[in-house]
Amino acid sequence: MRQRTLKILKRTPIAIAMCETCRMEFHSYAREEDEAEQEMQSLFESHSCELSQPLRAHTAGGSES
Repeated sequence: MRQRTLKILKRTPIAIAMCETCRMEFHSYAREEDEAEQEMQSLFESHSCELSQPLRAHTAGGSES
């Protein structure tokens, strides 16, 4: 199985990271960079790489529709 890696694309104001294996994106609205990175790392660790899954994952705290 291929080693999964999380690539940080943008840190502020909305942090964005991507799984380099399945290209799923993770977002965080945390103000502190370290906190945002931790949130995205947690989301990354809990996801499973499947090409059929949605390509975006957001942390709590984003705007609701």
